[in-house]
Amino acid sequence: MYLYHLTLQAPTAIQSTVVGNFTGATSKSQEILTVKGTTILELLKVDSATGKVKILATLDTFSVIRSVTSFKLPGDDKGKVEMSTLIYVNLCFRIHCRRK
Repeated sequence: MYLYHLTLQAPTAIQSTVVGNFTGATSKSQEILTVKGTTILELLKVDSATGKVKILATLDTFSVIRSVTSFKLPGDDKGKVEMSTLIYVNLCFRIHCRRK
């Protein structure tokens, strides 16, 4: 029997980053996707008015992330992310952000 171990404080060390246009807000906007610790994905965007970094989305994957890369298909306006974890060898996904 294996139990998943969670801590009270989220990890703060960034293991890897990927830059791309993941939300498709405008054609020239760029977001930063960071892997914190080995389990948390965080989507960041720099606010051009204030110069501060805003967190758009945070996702706990509940698995160990080995590597993250981004790619863009020809004719597509949004970038895609390929993630390799211990559970899934290659996992490709799009990021959908909704405004509340």
